[in-house]
Amino acid sequence: MTDFVIFYEHRARELESVCLLKEELCGRGYRVRVANTLFWRAFSTFLFYRPKVLVVPWLYGDREVAFFNRFPVQMGKIVNLQCEQIHSLYARKNPKTYPSGYARKAFHVCWGERQKAYLEEAGIPAEKLLLTGSISMDMNRSGFHSFFLSRQELAQKYKLDETCPWNLFISSFSYVGLSDERLHEIEEMFPLAFQLADISRRTRNALLKWFEQYVTAHPDTIFIYRPHPAEQQDGRLREMEEQFGNFKVISEESVRQWIFCCDRINNWYSTSINDVCFLGKNSSTLRPVEMPPLMENEELKEEKFLTTYEEFEKFNEKGEKETSRELRKVVQRYCQHDEIPAYVKLADCLEKIRNSRCEEDFSPSKSSLHIDPFWKRLRMACFVWISVYIPAVTDLICSGRRKGYAESIRKECAGIHAEYKKTSRKIRRILREEKKKR
Repeated sequence: MTDFVIFYEHRARELESVCLLKEELCGRGYRVRVANTLFWRAFSTFLFYRPKVLVVPWLYGDREVAFFNRFPVQMGKIVNLQCEQIHSLYARKNPKTYPSGYARKAFHVCWGERQKAYLEEAGIPAEKLLLTGSISMDMNRSGFHSFFLSRQELAQKYKLDETCPWNLFISSFSYVGLSDERLHEIEEMFPLAFQLADISRRTRNALLKWFEQYVTAHPDTIFIYRPHPAEQQDGRLREMEEQFGNFKVISEESVRQWIFCCDRINNWYSTSINDVCFLGKNSSTLRPVEMPPLMENEELKEEKFLTTYEEFEKFNEKGEKETSRELRKVVQRYCQHDEIPAYVKLADCLEKIRNSRCEEDFSPSKSSLHIDPFWKRLRMACFVWISVYIPAVTDLICSGRRKGYAESIRKECAGIHAEYKKTSRKIRRILREEKKKR
């Protein structure tokens, strides 16, 4: 019997956090399994493991409950990490943002009092809300700084001049490049999908012109473009890399790794301002195209935006490097951050849930999702396995959307096992050192 199974979705966004939680629980003597939501990795987990507590990255309604509730044993204890807790003002008014149906019976992790209040207003019982803070933000604590690569190591790995200033742009252009078909699918959940895609495209075009002008005028500064994990890169970025030796597009490493080592940080729409704040850095918010109030990131609604190239250039040359009081005040409304780390608080909650008699019956939710027969699920698992390990085969037999799906799977899974082991090993060492200090 496994005590906990922890699922994650995006490795760049969540792998460090789930490894941190896993190592804390393992250090307490529990048996923990970590799995990706991609079907190939989830398949063996669903088939062979019998967890007492299931921990998931998101849980909006019956379909999500049914997706995760496929184990040989009935799941009676589910904990929702809610990996996205910062939303647009429109999303805050949309009932679909909050758990519904059988998802309301699960436990829900809250990063701060603001999210806890929203869920209580949505009718989630207070005893189902776990106010812990964000385990992702724990990686920014001083005790975890040894987890990061040093500036020198990062420079050697990506062939960067460590003596030059490094300026970072954190991209959030995940809607750029999406087909109309895909946008129509998203529109069912987010009616403003086409509008956001249009704003994203126009903003990106304007910012790339700024970046070209900047790297030309400042050849001694390295400008790093860090794509969003779901962003579809195109030839424009590759052409800029080839044309400008000081313009780099780097997808690898977590966004906080780059924030930790870069001198100045630029943002557009990303919630990574939380990492910026807790790492003691400062950031600009670039807005060459106005964002409609309803679509605004709730943490950025009071931010002073940079709307011209001149403002952008001034910040990247002379802007403050330390966190402003205003930014810290805004961030702390959404992310509780005190002396006790969130991973310790969450592990305490999970331990309590595991040892209590608080089972719920989630089985009726399965009627909301058609579960394919075993042979179809096995076929799908084999397809994903081939996509990762024998890509030439999928390139030959797949076309269109299915080929794109295979490529996204390949990108997400490339080297994941080695990265998982390496991340766990580094965190295990840090936790041993932290426990010695207590």
